[in-house]
Amino acid sequence: MKKDPVRPIYYALRPESILEFGRSIEDDMAKALFFFAYLTGARISEIKDFSINRMSFKDDFVIIPLKTLKKRNTSIQYRNIVIPIKQNAKCLENVMWNELAVFLNSFKNFDRPFTKWGNMSEYLIERGGSIQIEAKVKDRAQNLWFDKVISKPPHPHLLRHFRATHLVDYYDVNAVEMMHFFVWNRSEMAIRYTQIKDMISIFKS
Repeated sequence: MKKDPVRPIYYALRPESILEFGRSIEDDMAKALFFFAYLTGARISEIKDFSINRMSFKDDFVIIPLKTLKKRNTSIQYRNIVIPIKQNAKCLENVMWNELAVFLNSFKNFDRPFTKWGNMSEYLIERGGSIQIEAKVKDRAQNLWFDKVISKPPHPHLLRHFRATHLVDYYDVNAVEMMHFFVWNRSEMAIRYTQIKDMISIFKS
């Protein structure tokens, strides 16, 4: 009987690399989905249900309510994602929002822009290219781990892992706060989602 393969341990891309890759996507809709999936850490079901008319603006922030459709979280109907949009701000969230807003503004007469994409994950994978990710890979024969660069499609779930890791590494978000952000019912989920370790923390180096 063959042993189950040991999964690679991925290193999360730095946020600057996320921005650079997103900007390199030529298809406007795929680019918008990429930035939206990363900024919100949204599930595919949440992205599909996203409504432009539910967004609100307060001071220097945009608030994006995402409907939680997981059955185990029926007590919480929406989770609110807050993104800074202060004019001339240089934080990466703000820069990414500006890239995303260009697309959303073109859909002023269509409340739910992402529902037109059909299978959104396939759309992004087909038109978004591949992300080069450094990883630790195990050689079973020698029982050793070695570094390797792996090409992976920019699936929204991978971006959800990246966002979770960056919230912990760069903003010191704790497990309880992560539960509220992602609407998890167990703090252990924070450990599972941040197992994609970040190589360098720009705020701690």
